[in-house]
Amino acid sequence: MDVSENIRAKIYAILGKLDFENLPGLSAEDFVTLCIIHRYLDFKIGEIWNEIYEEIKLEKLRPVTTDKKALEAITTASENVGKMVASLQSEIIESQARQDVQNEQKVYAKKAKSLQEKAIEASRYHKRPQNAVFHQTDIKGLNTTVPAGGVVTVESTPARLVGGPLADTDIALKKLPIRGGALQRVKAVEIVDAPKKSIPT
Repeated sequence: MDVSENIRAKIYAILGKLDFENLPGLSAEDFVTLCIIHRYLDFKIGEIWNEIYEEIKLEKLRPVTTDKKALEAITTASENVGKMVASLQSEIIESQARQDVQNEQKVYAKKAKSLQEKAIEASRYHKRPQNAVFHQTDIKGLNTTVPAGGVVTVESTPARLVGGPLADTDIALKKLPIRGGALQRVKAVEIVDAPKKSIPT
């Protein structure tokens, strides 16, 4: 038994006393290594049986049927343990990669929110413009889906050209006289027969 095998056996023995649990502070890479250490004894037994099988082949011995089946079963079991450990390691690595992506998304979301808040604050008026005309924002009977917010200066078509505020709404048609190019509600339309075309013969 070489020195490295002796160290591996000692590590396995120490971690075996801890039941391979309650090991806080380990990284994903450490857990990948821990999977191998946890199955150290199975790997060692499989390695020994593999050496026995290779020696039998080298000496050109032919084991009896029951021994041959037992050797094949042990080899298959050892290979299955290896596949299971490799699968568990892949799962740990993938889980860590997903966790890293989620952490990265949280960092970017916080950064984006911070930048958005700065942009909103920068876009707000901090002083009132000198020539601004402020309009009443509460109009009875008017429903809107525009969120309420800061003061906005709007340059619009003069009221004398469109017939006043809300010229094209039901409220305006009920309350305001509309004249001079503004939209007007038409109650009925009379269709007049179109002139008949003469067909040259």
